[in-house]
Amino acid sequence: MIRALLLPVALATPVWAEETQAPAAVNLPIAGGEDVIGLLGSLMLMAVLLIAGMWFLRRLRAAQAPKLSGIAVVSQIPLGVKEKLLVVQVGDQSLLVGCTPSSMQTLHSWPTAELPEAEKSKDFAALLKEKAGHLREGFSHAP
Repeated sequence: MIRALLLPVALATPVWAEETQAPAAVNLPIAGGEDVIGLLGSLMLMAVLLIAGMWFLRRLRAAQAPKLSGIAVVSQIPLGVKEKLLVVQVGDQSLLVGCTPSSMQTLHSWPTAELPEAEKSKDFAALLKEKAGHLREGFSHAP
């Protein structure tokens, strides 16, 4: 007897559910791509602002770095991904230093006053090429 009373209620339930869900489908946006374009634009803007902020902080930190008790990196040239040559001035001495991730070695040293003014005005890469050319000439004349 209870089954006979519940059967009409169970059959009528899907009809009521369809009537309440139909108006919700009418409010869907027609062009859903507008939200995706805005999201990607915001993401790109945030990425650009992040990169610009990191660049600015790096430049600001380099400009505020004080000279450490008479030690200054005069110039540097990269040799590879993590290797580089540095010309470091310590007092009245200049040092050519080779740097790798695991070590630093002094390759050559000379008094700073020893270089003529014409050579001081050249950039490090041109000076290194010139000195390397002199070394090659010296090795080619060797017996």
